[in-house]
Amino acid sequence: MPEESLQTACRQHLTKHLIHTAFYVRIKIKNMTVDEKMKLVIDLAEKSLGTNELPIACIIFHNDTIIAQAYTSENADKRLLVHAEIKALLELDQKKLGIKEKAQMELYTNLEPCMMCLGAAISSFVGKVYYSLDAPSDGAAKWAEKT
Repeated sequence: MPEESLQTACRQHLTKHLIHTAFYVRIKIKNMTVDEKMKLVIDLAEKSLGTNELPIACIIFHNDTIIAQAYTSENADKRLLVHAEIKALLELDQKKLGIKEKAQMELYTNLEPCMMCLGAAISSFVGKVYYSLDAPSDGAAKWAEKT
């Protein structure tokens, strides 16, 4: 399937608020706001509810292009370290981008990243991290502010 046809198909799914991980390899959506990007994350998190997973999702953007996305899959994988952020960061890492390109990336997640996920984002040279809900029990944002 040509890349242009793939992008058209993906845009149609976006307008219906359906997210299918297999389609979103590199999709460019013009002039998205932070709220619009977070809405895509929340839509992906809602999809995870249908698979009996915690509704936690992550999308990594370069400007308005979706580079990587994932949701938590602890139940399906029967593993504890398959957080949405880690899975998306691993997908980003497989693209073998340079540090300068990664520094332009923005990670969006609907729940404040834990220390493991925030540390992985820092180690991956992701430029910015956005989240919508605080995680008072294990969120790492306060830890990062202290360093």
